[in-house]
Amino acid sequence: MYLEAPDPNEIAAWLQLTQTRGISPAQWRAALTQWGPPQQVLATPARELARILGHEAAHSLHRAPDAALSQSIDAVVAWTEKTGHHFITLADGRYPAQLLQLADPPPVLYVEGDPGGLTVPLLALLLSRNATREGVLNARQFADALVERGIALLCECGEDSNEAARAAWARARVTVAGRAPGLRSIRTADNAPAQPRQTLVFDSWSSSGSMRAPARQADRLMAGLARAVLVIEAGRDSKPLATAQLAAEFGRDIFAVPGSIHSPVSKGCHRLIKDGAKLVESAQDILDELNGFKALRADPAVRH
Repeated sequence: MYLEAPDPNEIAAWLQLTQTRGISPAQWRAALTQWGPPQQVLATPARELARILGHEAAHSLHRAPDAALSQSIDAVVAWTEKTGHHFITLADGRYPAQLLQLADPPPVLYVEGDPGGLTVPLLALLLSRNATREGVLNARQFADALVERGIALLCECGEDSNEAARAAWARARVTVAGRAPGLRSIRTADNAPAQPRQTLVFDSWSSSGSMRAPARQADRLMAGLARAVLVIEAGRDSKPLATAQLAAEFGRDIFAVPGSIHSPVSKGCHRLIKDGAKLVESAQDILDELNGFKALRADPAVRH
């Protein structure tokens, strides 16, 4: 059971090690391998740390966090004290196995809701932010059909998503947010209350403005968490296309819904199909292709 909030010192150590400027992901992973948990890394003499982190970064870890990092640490600690908020690190048994397959998994996940939502097989549904009315309708129909067959859905929902698109994801099991600010406003569409066991996850805390997520960070989290991806509509240079291509690099199964050759939001789907994605016209096409989706079927207990 994980009912207690993390030790504030543990939170501070994880954030200081992974967010201090000048320390790359490869370096902090090497430090964890060499010296153990972040608190032990911070307790290691700077001259020893310098062998992996370099002189400047090693000494930075032995100084107090700067104002921006301190602000973020305080905000994260306060956030974890709220019911249903979870600070999950690479060393936590709740960390999703899917992400551990990546060469550079995020060191920390911030989870609101049920952490168990990250451990069930997830099918990501992707839809252009400029989706057509038909695209939104298709997304709702696929979502309904897949959930009714016990499939746990994954989606990304941002503050810049239109209401129609946000409503299309109302039945998602897990929602990925780009970063902390505004997460309450993207929990669900205004006309679609959150499901009791819905899970919200993000891997970047940006309350100070100095720790901004890279442009593709949410894409990587989506692609990493998914076992398979379904693209409803995507433009030629769209975010859904980029996420699907990244998921393909991670070895995930990719499905795409075709559209008009004249529609700009169909160009991405057609590109994916040309590159080997499976063309689908119904949820049954996905279930048939993946042997009835048995390998991806979620526990019936988490059905909506």
